[in-house]
Amino acid sequence: MLKDQPLNLMLLAAPLAIWASVGGWSDLWVFVFIFLVMIPLANLQGETTESLALGETIGGLVNATFGNAVEVIVAIFALKAREINVVQSSLIGSVLSNLLLVLGCAFIAGGVRNKESSFNAVGA
Repeated sequence: MLKDQPLNLMLLAAPLAIWASVGGWSDLWVFVFIFLVMIPLANLQGETTESLALGETIGGLVNATFGNAVEVIVAIFALKAREINVVQSSLIGSVLSNLLLVLGCAFIAGGVRNKESSFNAVGA
């Protein structure tokens, strides 16, 4: 697993994050360690949803649902803490990111590779 994906070495930051949190380290170090752990976890999550092979439409829905799991978890915890501004900012950021950044990058990548693109109307 580590030979195939050297990115997974970053998972070793998980115990460091726990140790930093329990040990009373600054919040910056806890954040850095948790951030480093999130990168390989996102990669593993993407590989897992792709390996389910549920077909193009259902696979896309599963990937999109689990891809937003972090945002949903943050929103739930923020709602419990009555941090409405955090929830609103998270939702607006998610919508803008998906509409502008992701879609724009997809159009650019598609335009660089192909002069003309075609789309599956059923899958859309």
